[in-house]
Amino acid sequence: MKIFEHLKSTGALKKDKVDGDWIRQQKFTTLADLALHIAADPFAESGSHNSQSLEHCASHGLSGSSRPCASIKCRTKRIEELARFACMYSDRIHTYNYFAEYHYIQKHGRLNDSAPFRQRLYEDLHVLTVMKPLLTAGLIRPFTPINVHHSPTEHEADHVTKLIKRMRNRLARDYFENTKISISKRGNRYMIILDGPEDYFEHGRSGIERSSMPAPIAAAPRIAAQILAGKRVELSASMRKKLRMHTECADNLLRDTLLELLMAVLSDANMLTDIPRKADLIKFMTEDPVISRRDELMHRHFGSVVPFLSRLSIADLVQLRQTEGESFVAYRCALQDAMIQFSELPEPTARDAKLLYSDVIAPELQKVQQRASAAQNSFSRNIISRGAEAAVAAAISVGTYLALSTPLIAAGTVALGVTKMARDIVKAAEGRSIELQKVRSHKFYYLWRVKREAESRS
Repeated sequence: MKIFEHLKSTGALKKDKVDGDWIRQQKFTTLADLALHIAADPFAESGSHNSQSLEHCASHGLSGSSRPCASIKCRTKRIEELARFACMYSDRIHTYNYFAEYHYIQKHGRLNDSAPFRQRLYEDLHVLTVMKPLLTAGLIRPFTPINVHHSPTEHEADHVTKLIKRMRNRLARDYFENTKISISKRGNRYMIILDGPEDYFEHGRSGIERSSMPAPIAAAPRIAAQILAGKRVELSASMRKKLRMHTECADNLLRDTLLELLMAVLSDANMLTDIPRKADLIKFMTEDPVISRRDELMHRHFGSVVPFLSRLSIADLVQLRQTEGESFVAYRCALQDAMIQFSELPEPTARDAKLLYSDVIAPELQKVQQRASAAQNSFSRNIISRGAEAAVAAAISVGTYLALSTPLIAAGTVALGVTKMARDIVKAAEGRSIELQKVRSHKFYYLWRVKREAESRS
């Protein structure tokens, strides 16, 4: 992919890893130009849209952005979760190009050389390398936010304005009732800490840094004196109301959700998020809340519905998706059918997802295994000699048996010097295609292949 070729040619990447020394040694202008180049959407080669495909549009967090959590561990974890969803369910996922934030920083005159800037660029590039197998395979396509010009009718504008105002007021009320706020001073900066349920804040907490004391606090001498003395002060409900952080949180969430929904509409894709508050908004605003809920539950509980996925790397999953593409569609339809009752539960849990796997999916995988074993046994029984049978057992596993064509197997045995066995295999393989088709035709064959690959890694 050209973007990675460009990064290698500049020296930013060495053996597909970000070179930290290069980041530290380069001139600021070189690094800024690189960040802005990636922000300019160099991912257009990722393929074209297919109206028949099932596509999704990922939220900021799932796209590898530093929002809602800037921790490199959390960002990488989210990309790995998105990769599993992409390889096991979606045809393509449109992700937010988080490098676009460098344009915003530059526009507001804050793109300056500093240690935090270099560290941020290093981490942003690292997350991009984690995404490389997905980008190269075209399973994800980053988009850069654009300005969309639309002149709505007076009726449309009035309806949308009322809808957004109602949602904003509800969100602000929820944030106010479920958030505790404290403020302290660190050096010349003021730290505002918001604590609340994880449904509201990543890891249950969010921090905002300000260069000056907020006006409502400065107007309260007793509270201001405590903060200036180095104390961390928890604010009362009346002070929280004056500070209006609840409306700021509501505005930020609503703005991000509306932007992500807009990009989903432009991409003709289903919206995908891992933030419950956004999921509620999406279900409220979308035309097909059933699909939105199904996909949201699918992403949230995929690790329980398919418990062995964590054993495979992103590259492993991408390779399987590319080699077993024909069986993928049947598997996805079967998985959607299996999810119907699960998605109808009022509040599905991880335990419910595990039951879905053990009660519905695991028995189907066992059926595929039985077919594969029967096909292998039938193939081996038709080989003439016991010696040939032993050689076949040693040389051909069930996985390779299913993957290799008869001429390839025969050619391989000829190369080993077992010419008679090659003729026997060709003769025995006359009925092999029928047995093979029985295995591949099972609706969960694709998932069985993934499970086999995962077992080989454990």
